[in-house]
Amino acid sequence: MLYNKDILISVVIPTYNRAFIIKKCLDSVLEQTFHNLEVLVVDDGSTDNTKEVVESINDSRINFIESEKNGGACAARNIGINAAKGDYIAFLDSDDYWLKDKLEKQINCLKDSGDDTTIIHCGYERRDVDSGELVGKRIVYNDVQKEVFSNLGAAPGTPSLLIKRDILLEIGGFDENLPAHQETELAIRLAKKYNFKLVDEYLAVATVNHTRISSNPVNRINAKEIIYHKHKDLLSKRLNYGLCSAIAGFRICEGNFKSAKVYLRKSFKYDFFNIKIFFSIIMMNISPTLNQSLYLKKYKKLNIID
Repeated sequence: MLYNKDILISVVIPTYNRAFIIKKCLDSVLEQTFHNLEVLVVDDGSTDNTKEVVESINDSRINFIESEKNGGACAARNIGINAAKGDYIAFLDSDDYWLKDKLEKQINCLKDSGDDTTIIHCGYERRDVDSGELVGKRIVYNDVQKEVFSNLGAAPGTPSLLIKRDILLEIGGFDENLPAHQETELAIRLAKKYNFKLVDEYLAVATVNHTRISSNPVNRINAKEIIYHKHKDLLSKRLNYGLCSAIAGFRICEGNFKSAKVYLRKSFKYDFFNIKIFFSIIMMNISPTLNQSLYLKKYKKLNIID
């Protein structure tokens, strides 16, 4: 087992046009109390001066990798995974940052687990990217290996993870087709075989940036659709119902009634006694446009759509 000072951690940081904030991210990594690390900044086709900002930092542990095309954060993370030389990999988005002892505490937790394949995670704060104001905290106390198949919220956030590189290579890294919920889909595949352990502290900060791709409701629904088709045989009946009903509702709002009917029927299959779904199926056959107006009103009230 690799429980000694020679452990090398590769920190993978995907970035795109984050010249204005990436130095804070990098400083939080370079100032870690755990020093044996390499930093892989994977630039996903930035058009600003991100490269110049990164290369202005005088630290031999930083490696700047330019992607040949703009493939998104998951593709950039996978490039980092494949280029990494470390025994373990930690992920950090370029507008997020860590507390200085994050990696040290996670390595100690890994050692205490007695299993070098254990996936270590921690809590993290959510702060406004402009003001720095605290807007929330997130920590996953549930047994991830059990709960992630019935609750999408049981997946630890990407900036909180420390994972053995061999495991990430084994499962194929991140799914590059996903526009959102990347950490959820990754956790589902990891939980099929590996254990998770929590460092019960808030050791990372994720900034709330409303221009992020994952904050787009269309992307979130499309990601849920991919997760459903990819993992429905593993997921609980309750979660499959939730995914299908959410997809159906959004497709109704879009006016894609054919797809909506398919997912309404799937929803009904998972919850045969659900009166609301049954009513919606009837309405889709009688007056789909009226049903659409009802869903639009509901979704706008819930701030799901604008």
